[in-house]
Amino acid sequence: MFLAERNSGPAFGGIWRQNEYHLMLLPRIVFVLDELAGWGGRFILSQAAALISLAAIAWAGVRAIGGDEAIEPSLRLPLAAVVAAFTLSATHVEVLAEPQKLWISMATAGCVLALHLTGQACFGRGAFALGMLLIVAATLSGVIGLLSLPVVVVVVIVLRGGWARLAGVVVTGAIAALLFFTHINLPPPSGGLRLLLSDPVPVVLALGRFFGAPLARILGGSPLAAAAEPAATALGLSGVTLAVWAWLVFLRGGRSWTKAALWPGILALALIWGGSVSLRDAVEPGPVLSRYDLIVSLFWAALVVLTVRAVPRAGGWPLAGLALLLLFLQVPFGLRAITQAEIVAATRIALTVGVSDPAIETRRAYTDDMGRLRPLMRARGLSPFDTDAARSLGANPDIPRGLPICAGGIDRAEALPDGGLRLLGHGGVPTGRLPLRIVDAQGRLVGLGERWRGNFGMFGHAQVREDGWLAYTAPGATPPLRIQVGEDTPCQMPDADG
Repeated sequence: MFLAERNSGPAFGGIWRQNEYHLMLLPRIVFVLDELAGWGGRFILSQAAALISLAAIAWAGVRAIGGDEAIEPSLRLPLAAVVAAFTLSATHVEVLAEPQKLWISMATAGCVLALHLTGQACFGRGAFALGMLLIVAATLSGVIGLLSLPVVVVVVIVLRGGWARLAGVVVTGAIAALLFFTHINLPPPSGGLRLLLSDPVPVVLALGRFFGAPLARILGGSPLAAAAEPAATALGLSGVTLAVWAWLVFLRGGRSWTKAALWPGILALALIWGGSVSLRDAVEPGPVLSRYDLIVSLFWAALVVLTVRAVPRAGGWPLAGLALLLLFLQVPFGLRAITQAEIVAATRIALTVGVSDPAIETRRAYTDDMGRLRPLMRARGLSPFDTDAARSLGANPDIPRGLPICAGGIDRAEALPDGGLRLLGHGGVPTGRLPLRIVDAQGRLVGLGERWRGNFGMFGHAQVREDGWLAYTAPGATPPLRIQVGEDTPCQMPDADG
């Protein structure tokens, strides 16, 4: 989508153009490299970059715990397990499954590593300089990188880092801001800021829901579902209160926090991020999507570490065990979030055929973008229009009649508002990109489909099949329809006619 919108094709031209805050320079470079590599529609480099970013965050947290003398040696292992588990949680699957979310992991990793390197004086000037470079890299990945600068300034002042380091942060901030505002297209100001000034209660409640989202997920699938939102809001506001208390202690502690400055830094980053999202959600209420789970998880992991650090006699093992238990209870949500990847696949099929499916669009905000970008993407042959099947839509392919019957069938056919059809079926469809092709009575290729492992419940079809497939036909298809599956050993669905 980025390549099509910039009209640059699979190359580096046009990469330095203005865009919204969530598609900054460094993720774009990874996208272009993925496109140039031609992984068959997969974004291997983007997913690898997201994994490396999450691993870097976990490394910084574990390293900070290991070097903190205020934490008893017997408690360092469970705390390290909490930080690593919360960072690499299954609830962050959307960050890995969808390449356009790469900016979140890259920007967050840059901020966390910068806080770790600048906060610990034992790393020396070279590490501090590296931390400043990471802030610039985080800024070129997402807006949170630029928003981390005030946090770093306060951390340097509290730890008495000296005028040289403070000047380094100021210079870094100027460079980062210059790079940021030269290629960003900021959206119009939200009404949330005006709401905060006139009536802050909705914004505060939205902030509580933001940080209490993990509890809402746990209770949402239980008999206590009715109490999920108020309980989550109360938990989130309690966490915010603890975070403010931790910052007051940090401001009074000075250099005694040298080895632990990472944790109040993470809390501040999370509060800035959560505050910006809450300003929006207070005006346009909506669910907190799993793409924000990374910063929420880091927020709670930081609170666990700081609580154990402040009250060592209470014992860190029970608190760490409780944190891991709550994380484990969220695993079903993480597994459901994997469906996001399948929704991406369904969106890709619908985009290729040129239809709009309300069942997908209620879960994604791509309606306008898809209609606007489809002609560009098809004209330039960008994914998913880089396959023979996509290029042959509307043509008269040579698909023979009398093919053997496939080991499967159509379970449900439903008309779409724009005149196309959504077909759900099972069996007979191999894995791969668009192996299922639909021809109408005039011999035109009017539809495509592929293996789909998502939940058919989103389409109002309760039956779940491990060998399910999804297909769409374009508006104006003339029945009866014939469905061919596969190219090597083609077959025809038994109930495709009509």
